[in-house]
Amino acid sequence: MPFNVRPRLTTILGSMTALAFAAGICQSASADVVAPDLEFYLQVNEDAPIEFYPTGVPTGGDTWNWQGTYDDPNWSMVYNINGDTDPMLNSFVAFQNNTNQINLYTITVALPVAAIPGATLMDGSVGGSVTDANGDGFAQAATVLGSSIYQGQIDGADRPAATLLPFPYAATVGTSGGTTAIGPTSFGQPVPVPGPGVLATIGIRLQFTLTPGDSIALTSFFRVVPVPAPGGLALLGLAGLSARRRRRA
Repeated sequence: MPFNVRPRLTTILGSMTALAFAAGICQSASADVVAPDLEFYLQVNEDAPIEFYPTGVPTGGDTWNWQGTYDDPNWSMVYNINGDTDPMLNSFVAFQNNTNQINLYTITVALPVAAIPGATLMDGSVGGSVTDANGDGFAQAATVLGSSIYQGQIDGADRPAATLLPFPYAATVGTSGGTTAIGPTSFGQPVPVPGPGVLATIGIRLQFTLTPGDSIALTSFFRVVPVPAPGGLALLGLAGLSARRRRRA
């Protein structure tokens, strides 16, 4: 029988909380400040999505933090999400499959943000690891046909330019208790890619299969900004040219 590794996730959460307090993240919200209603869902295989309702804490003028843990007999999850309504979304999730079978997990986070009526520029990234948490000598996180580990979304719609680690991608561990990297990879860095306007939300969808008793940790980032004035576009062009020259060197 696989041993219970929930203490590992609890340790991660404890470390995150300590760092948050040290950085001044966990500050008391004033009575007249209300956090945006973060949309946070977990779907297991084809089951109905489970919606979570975490409470946000202000970390600046337009920035917020949501963090905590959820436990179920079949899975465990630790999360730490930072959002900026300007808009930007940064998410850390540590997740464990507590069942005896491979399952498909879909974790979606969407943040209400300030509207951007015109064209935008986007960038994002994802990276992490998969661990043989039950010590049986094998662990794997993988995509299924038509999916990707990371998908950036605007107003609930997938943006093709914001897709990372698409099918067929797999990160495999072949050592008892071992860990292997997922990514890291990015798009729109250092030069952002074109995107559409934003009406209400930006989001990140993480989707992966995970082997029994094993765990995955993913840090993901998605940012959308208005297209700058012509002078700003010229600076972006120079940055891209400089980056290409460095790669050729």
